[in-house]
Amino acid sequence: MKTKIRLAAGAALLSLAVSPATAQIGGAAVEPAGTAQVGRFGDVQVFAGIRLWANEWDIPFLDRRAQPDPSNPSKLLWRDEVRTSVSDMEIVPMPVVGVRFRDFLGSMTYFVPTSYSGEGGLSKSVERSELDINVGYFIMPSVLLSIGYKKGKIDRISDRDDIDTEQNIDAILVGLSATAPLTDRLSLYGNFAYGFGRTESEQKDARREDSYDSRYAIGELGVSMRLFESSPNAFLKSASASIGYRVQSYTIDGSGFGTYAGPIDLIPLSTTKQDIRTSTNGVVLALIATF
Repeated sequence: MKTKIRLAAGAALLSLAVSPATAQIGGAAVEPAGTAQVGRFGDVQVFAGIRLWANEWDIPFLDRRAQPDPSNPSKLLWRDEVRTSVSDMEIVPMPVVGVRFRDFLGSMTYFVPTSYSGEGGLSKSVERSELDINVGYFIMPSVLLSIGYKKGKIDRISDRDDIDTEQNIDAILVGLSATAPLTDRLSLYGNFAYGFGRTESEQKDARREDSYDSRYAIGELGVSMRLFESSPNAFLKSASASIGYRVQSYTIDGSGFGTYAGPIDLIPLSTTKQDIRTSTNGVVLALIATF
């Protein structure tokens, strides 16, 4: 499955020498259905679980290609340009822990370090990891408004080993999560989050910049089922499972691209700015237990 359906959240650009990159991050900006049931068992409850995200990552990278000089076709210019490598599918485990106190909910989700390889792109795999910390308030029994912090890391955007191409991103997102009952045990759920981030690159781009404003968005839609529910005095009070489709994208604003005279000692001639978008999508399965 080599599809590209992603909504707005974990890649970037870097030239063969030096160029910017953005990290694409995944995780739960707002928690899946099932946590809304926590409030049935008292003022304070703890929940934990695991999410498995079978996803593909659309990895953008910067290639430097030769093109004829418009003013002199007998000569060549070298230009930075974006190329895309769709990764192989990876199944990423994402542990979830959280606590609810009355109408307040806090949670943490960890996207474990995962290596991605793609076709027609970088010859080496790219590893990324993410951490999401969220605080939310149930403005209605089945509607959660949240604010979250997302931290992401990508270890490389270049095949070169002689330079550090690590990328780091910090973002703040506002999210909305809602559920709607379908049957006594089955519910439809939806999550959406949008926010702004900052990407820091270890290498400077063609405009000698290494820090960029960014935009992040996440969406998820699926169905959850209440597996069982026990008494309030039991250690394990309830459990629910869900399956959905998650899409997320991340856009870096104004990355620098260069045009050079060559072919050996590249001489910078001009630079331009371009937004770069990367996305990740796939099916997500979750199992959440309340204690």
